[in-house]
Amino acid sequence: MKIIKYMHIRIILILLISLPLTTLCKSDTDNYTDVDRNIDRAVEEGDYETIWKLSKDPDPEIRIRAMNGFMELGTEKSRSKIVDMLFDIDPTVRAHSAELLEKIGWKPKTDFVAVQYYIAKRDWKKVVSYQESAIDHIATRLKKDTDPQIRKEAAEALGEIPSETTYNILNEAYRHDKDPQVRLTAYQSMRKIQKVMTEELVKDRDNKGIDKRYILVGILILMAILTTLIFILPMIRKRGETG
Repeated sequence: MKIIKYMHIRIILILLISLPLTTLCKSDTDNYTDVDRNIDRAVEEGDYETIWKLSKDPDPEIRIRAMNGFMELGTEKSRSKIVDMLFDIDPTVRAHSAELLEKIGWKPKTDFVAVQYYIAKRDWKKVVSYQESAIDHIATRLKKDTDPQIRKEAAEALGEIPSETTYNILNEAYRHDKDPQVRLTAYQSMRKIQKVMTEELVKDRDNKGIDKRYILVGILILMAILTTLIFILPMIRKRGETG
């Protein structure tokens, strides 16, 4: 009897523990269903404000669904909001924004937005092509992104833009980032920048050395010409007088 009693107690405890989890999961699903209904209603009524409020929700999934609502609205104002969400803190939201914009054939009008667009797409080759214009954007992702993989990619991208500024940004990441892979990539990018900058210094020094040699040769040639003239002119003049 005791065994049966304990089994009953265990079953009850398991049910009590699992019930809140089931309720929680159901609650999340219901929440997204309600969000979708609200968005559908807002789209039908052309209610921009409701979708805009949802686009500010702390939950990235709700922000993504709100973006879909903006897409369905199809107004210039709603499309502009999708562009704004390229700057979202969450990488999945940024990526979804870029995907929607690509679908409608949108093209960035400024370098500032273009860099963020390609960051959202994680097209780092394109990002790096903007060179100095991209540094602040990449640095923001390296410092603040919640995804360590994106921080790692950002550190790698900065290594392709050699300058004192990018070196210092990478140094900060190397010293303070919590992820070892990010720190390692930052260190490797720093070494890469050091190598490039050292080569440029050597090249610059050599070029200056060549310039100095050319100047010296020019001076020597000029001195030779002047010396020759000093000796030849009197002789020419003397011949002219005797002739």
